[in-house]
This record gives sequence, C-alpha cells and structure tokens, in this order.
Amino acid sequence: MATRLLLLTPAALAARPPRAVDLYRRRVAAGLTQADLAALSGVDRSLVNAYETGRESASSRRQARVDAAIELSMQKAAEGTPTPAAMREASDDSTGSPA
Repeated sequence: MATRLLLLTPAALAARPPRAVDLYRRRVAAGLTQADLAALSGVDRSLVNAYETGRESASSRRQARVDAAIELSMQKAAEGTPTPAAMREASDDSTGSPA
C-alpha cells in the first residue's frame, strides 16, 4: 500500500500551535510524508508527528536536521528531481497498483 500525503483541514490546523503548523506546511510543500521526513532527517517518525501536532518541541539540533531535510528536498524539487511521494505514485501507476 502506497503512502500518500494526507492534508489537514483548516479547522485541524487552527487547533495546532503556529510552529507545528509551519512545520506541517513546509513538509507538505516539499512533497514529503512524515516517514520521508523522518528518514531524511534521522528523526523518528513518531517525533515528526509529535512536532507537527504540537505535543513536543524539537531540540535545536533536531530542528536543524528537520529544516535541512526539508530545504534539501525543496531544492531538489526546484531542480526537477521528483519527491519521494511523486516517485511512489509513479511506481504505483506503472505497476498498476490500486491508488
């Protein structure tokens, strides 16, 4: 089963702290799932989720790793390199897997 980007409703975003919403929006803009961001930054996926929901705040070191992973993904996308999510979707399409 392919992992898809799940988009939150405005009401769900309004219930979160601004720093959590900012991280969520930057991750989605970079075309990354939480699992992608976790793998690229070396931070556990459950921590990425905790940061995005506002349950936890990242240490400055972890925040720097997360920020660097998002920035690198955005730079690669600007250069035309497909995001991990786009590569999964293309793979699903070519193998005939259900969406």
